[in-house]
Amino acid sequence: MLTTWKRTAAASVSAIAVMGMAAGPANAAAAPSAAPRAAAKCYIHNWTGTTLNVRQGPGTAFKTIGTIPKGGKLPCGVNADSSTSGGKYTSCGGGSWWLTVKINKQDGWVAGECVAIGAS
Repeated sequence: MLTTWKRTAAASVSAIAVMGMAAGPANAAAAPSAAPRAAAKCYIHNWTGTTLNVRQGPGTAFKTIGTIPKGGKLPCGVNADSSTSGGKYTSCGGGSWWLTVKINKQDGWVAGECVAIGAS
């Protein structure tokens, strides 16, 4: 149940951040703004109690290209707002969905069960 909640919450936060807007009634008037706001940045947060491997592809068979330290974060990659099926990963709950992060100017993959998506 917790994994489902995280996945749903993560997708919602990411979708709002990508759109750069908040949900509201369809007929609500737009509030005047002095200056346009920048869209919130997206980050992948390692919530596990250990260092998390970042891989070349969605599965443990792919080469490790970096890590996210315990409690650390990396910017979202191109696939941050949706999940990709890949090789099974059992350390954080046994799922098989993966997300991308930006590391060393390229996209890398992390197990979705081991991270949370946030705007900061």
